[in-house]
Amino acid sequence: ASFALEGVLSYGEIDPVVVRGTDNLEFLSSFNTNLLSGTSYELGGGGFYFGIDTQDRSTWPTSGFRLLTSGQLLYDLDTEEDTTKYNVIASAANEIGPVGVNFRFQAESAEGTGDQPSTILTLGGFRRISAFAENSVPNNQYVLAMGEAFYRLTDTENIVNFPFYVGSTIEYAAADFNVFQEGLTDTIVSGSLYIGGDTALGPIYFGTGFSDRGDTSVFLHFGRAF
Repeated sequence: ASFALEGVLSYGEIDPVVVRGTDNLEFLSSFNTNLLSGTSYELGGGGFYFGIDTQDRSTWPTSGFRLLTSGQLLYDLDTEEDTTKYNVIASAANEIGPVGVNFRFQAESAEGTGDQPSTILTLGGFRRISAFAENSVPNNQYVLAMGEAFYRLTDTENIVNFPFYVGSTIEYAAADFNVFQEGLTDTIVSGSLYIGGDTALGPIYFGTGFSDRGDTSVFLHFGRAF
């Protein structure tokens, strides 16, 4: 287990966000981007982090569990408005014969006293509603559940000494979009099929995502996918 305190001080510029989606998410593809026109902001704050990890591998684990929690308070130095963020991630790994099975739950929330860009969270990308592009669904609160099954294609004795896998995921998300319109919520079911490898430079994934509404994507993802 680990526990840490962290401090934050940042400066940046916000550009208009472009989003694509269906049903209620269509609202986000046509909203007035002047709401997020380029502007500067200065933020300061602090937070906490706590984690427990007993899984046997950081990628494609087959045993153990992981619990990560964090909280953060950000303060806008110009407008004197604040934002509170919370994040909880819980996952469990197991193995049924030659097939690895993972379950993951995440809940994240950002609430503020104003319209700071720090209240915007994102969904989209592999294992985070795979039918949508990476970070393409902005929101201010969501619950995400994912189940994954994978099969290892290579043995450790092979000439290629890093493992390759084929796998699939099923994902469910419920999100609030109050940052754009009060009371706007939506849910979506998504999934993916992929082939991946745990290389010396880190994991790599190539696959396709799809949703219950007909959305599709093709992705090539480098690095750890949470």
